[in-house]
Amino acid sequence: MSERAPPVVIQSLTEWLGAAYDAKVVLDAEGTIVFTNPRADALLERRPLVGMIFEGLSADAASLRSYLYAHLGAGWGAPATGGLDVVLETGRGPRLIEVAVSPITLSSGPGLVATLRDVSRERGSVAALAESRARLEALINNAPDVILYCDAAGRVESINRTVAGLPRDAVLGHRWVDLLTEEGRTTALEAIGRALAGDAEAAQVEVAALHPPGTTWLARMSRVVRD
Repeated sequence: MSERAPPVVIQSLTEWLGAAYDAKVVLDAEGTIVFTNPRADALLERRPLVGMIFEGLSADAASLRSYLYAHLGAGWGAPATGGLDVVLETGRGPRLIEVAVSPITLSSGPGLVATLRDVSRERGSVAALAESRARLEALINNAPDVILYCDAAGRVESINRTVAGLPRDAVLGHRWVDLLTEEGRTTALEAIGRALAGDAEAAQVEVAALHPPGTTWLARMSRVVRD
């Protein structure tokens, strides 16, 4: 990796960046690191950083280069841009780092201040949650039973399938209890109330349905919290 002599960075800027809470890296117009604050040194755990080409820290150098060069030349005081998540090689191995840049003017010309934030755990948790939700949705959608989410009034918000002859449009947005006989409707609403109160054992009932005529449904209700 080629190294270049770093240009002079104004003293007031280095003092400000040095005291910053976030990890900060200053880059010149060619993407060379000309300054790092202590938090950036601790985050990247690479020596020496000054003089290195910043994009060389990433296996996806092309994406990082395009992101950096797209924001050069706006001048000091321009607002920070939306961040780019990129894998950087650190002293602890590859980490997912969010990079957000602000244009500045160095003695050598345009440059960038890059704010770095390790989002490996955060993004990993989000990905794991999304994967878990996708597995749950797959299980629900492939279940042989009719599984639906409804509000406290019994209005259907989502359903995996319906019984034969009953279109989804006749259920979604409507109260599923209205598909029951009057007696079944009263029983189901009482069971919904018990389920919302956390009474799992009492929230299983047999109710008579209007469609198909003479059908009895076994309804099990559980309280859930949805986003």
